[in-house]
Amino acid sequence: MPEDYIYAVTRIHIRERNLLNGADIDALSSAKSFSEALSLLAAKGWETQLVSGGDTEALINTEYEKTWALIAEAAGQVEELNIFRRTRDFHNLKAAIKLTYTGEPSHSRARYFLDYGLTPTERIIQAADNREFSLLPDYLAKAGKEAWEALVNTGNGQLCEIVIDRAALEDLDREGKASGNPLIRRYATFTVDTANIKAAARCHLLSRGCKFLEHVVAEGGSLNRKGLIDAALGDGYEIGKFLSGTPYEGAASTESSGAFERWRNDELIRMIRPQAKAYSGVEPLAAYILARENEIAMARLILSSKAVGLSESAVKERLGLTYV
Repeated sequence: MPEDYIYAVTRIHIRERNLLNGADIDALSSAKSFSEALSLLAAKGWETQLVSGGDTEALINTEYEKTWALIAEAAGQVEELNIFRRTRDFHNLKAAIKLTYTGEPSHSRARYFLDYGLTPTERIIQAADNREFSLLPDYLAKAGKEAWEALVNTGNGQLCEIVIDRAALEDLDREGKASGNPLIRRYATFTVDTANIKAAARCHLLSRGCKFLEHVVAEGGSLNRKGLIDAALGDGYEIGKFLSGTPYEGAASTESSGAFERWRNDELIRMIRPQAKAYSGVEPLAAYILARENEIAMARLILSSKAVGLSESAVKERLGLTYV
């Protein structure tokens, strides 16, 4: 049956052999220089010739695009994977609004946008340039209008990002709950919950008030939103108490943002690892997308650390499990 995606899954499993494993990540993090780290990535097939000076954005963006090009080539347009593509639309909406506001020339904008979203980038740019957000699908239109008004009225780029980031999470929650796929539902809930935990913890450290918390903590997920906000307004132990007995209890023991990110990524990898042995269904395709995002994020962190001379121990604090 077409929905089994047996051919596509077989193609993906073959390409999984090129993913960075634990030994590769250790070698990258132990590299003595930025150029040595690039050489190690080049040996794994990364397009390191795109790096200019210390700027790795072209390399990173190309690796993301290669992931989606492979999925499209192997499986075509898979409706169940659109939940990941919608996330790219929100990224592009954020970029379009901020570039329009700052007056960035059209010819220099391309590098800020991601391909393989659901909504054509040109339409998102047009909506922002003309402030006609009704041109966009409903899941983008409201967020675009609110983000633009927030930016124009306050000049606060962070507030603009908060509006769109929260809208993206709430859209992810809705799409996840509507999905008939257990892995995608679990991924969506996990992503919303961990984003809310991270936002609440950061607001607590910065002594943000209730009103700000209500802006940044999204609706949805499995955690009680009011309970999380109240915990963030309490003392330093309240968030940990709130998370006790939930699937996120382990997050409470992390002592830094880096340790939290490592915990989060490790939990995500544990969630998707069983798909490495599956040979049908859409789940192995979703797992590959998430595995690639994880390894690209780790490689980006390592390269950035090498470029600025960050200590190896500080980097390794944030590096965790790999898919293979």
